[in-house]
Amino acid sequence: MYLVAIKSLARFIPPSRVVVVDDGLTEQDRHILQVAIGDIEIPGSSEFREKSCPTGGCWERLLAISRYAQEGYVIQVDADTLTLDDPFDVREAVASHRCFTLGTESGREFRPREEVAEMARKSNSRHVQVLAEQVLDRIPNHLGSRYVRGCAGFSGFARGMLELERIVEFSACMEAELGEVWHTWGSEQVTSNFMIANASSGSVLPVDSYVNYKPDKVASLEGVRFCHFIGSHRYASGHLYTRLARQLVRDWVG
Repeated sequence: MYLVAIKSLARFIPPSRVVVVDDGLTEQDRHILQVAIGDIEIPGSSEFREKSCPTGGCWERLLAISRYAQEGYVIQVDADTLTLDDPFDVREAVASHRCFTLGTESGREFRPREEVAEMARKSNSRHVQVLAEQVLDRIPNHLGSRYVRGCAGFSGFARGMLELERIVEFSACMEAELGEVWHTWGSEQVTSNFMIANASSGSVLPVDSYVNYKPDKVASLEGVRFCHFIGSHRYASGHLYTRLARQLVRDWVG
């Protein structure tokens, strides 16, 4: 899946380097990646840990991005994604040194954090993302004033716009508010959303062209440039993901 994800994107945005954070790859996995991609870097996840931040749950990925984003533009792409057509909005973001995130139904634009917190407090959900959004207005002002309920599965970080110190401080503030729940799955996405919303330059990708696939919400992929097939819907609609992935591979092979 990762090979289809990265190669479908690289057709339109050739990477200067490819990095995969190893959180449990086998020797065979590593061999396949190295043969298929060539000059690929596969550092271990233990290289990207901070005592004041959660472990696992994609946190090592975000901390790795903070390091590599000091050297150049970084695009984070999940393995369960397919780039179906020219993602020109992404190309423009890279060219103009703007951060970006994949939008969602409830996250189409950056909003004041106070507004987000007020809306979140109407929910009875105990998911870490909702709980974190409920206390956004308690985070120190110098860390940022905006937020977006985006998806960390596809996001871009311009050079110098993701600082480790801000991530660590944000995480510490959230842990002080939420306790151990901050260490559950989803806190990394909240942090990514917050950092991108408060970058000096950033945008949310148009949700009609860059979609999180849900069978009951996405009637057609016409005009869709990028699709995130999250696990709960990956093989819905007659295995649409599988059929599209195979078609892409056939196109490449010729």
